[in-house]
Amino acid sequence: MLIFAIDDEPPMLRDAERVIRKAAPDAALMTFELASEAITAISEQSLVPDIVFCDIEMPGLSGLEFAVRLKTLSPETRIVFVTGYD
Repeated sequence: MLIFAIDDEPPMLRDAERVIRKAAPDAALMTFELASEAITAISEQSLVPDIVFCDIEMPGLSGLEFAVRLKTLSPETRIVFVTGYD
């Protein structure tokens, strides 16, 4: 299983990584501070995640914009949105 975690705030990304590794210790995990980096990993390196934990509000490509692109590249990937906003 391949899991992506995407968050532009390093402390939140580290927390997500810690929780994911604890919940799924056998999964491969890749972290990204920018959604565009995750899109590049998918489209150029053929790394297709099974699950993505993604912040919604990020500079550049937002989490929602990322989800639209991701579903075009990998319709079966599950997305879990995370945010600190109401």
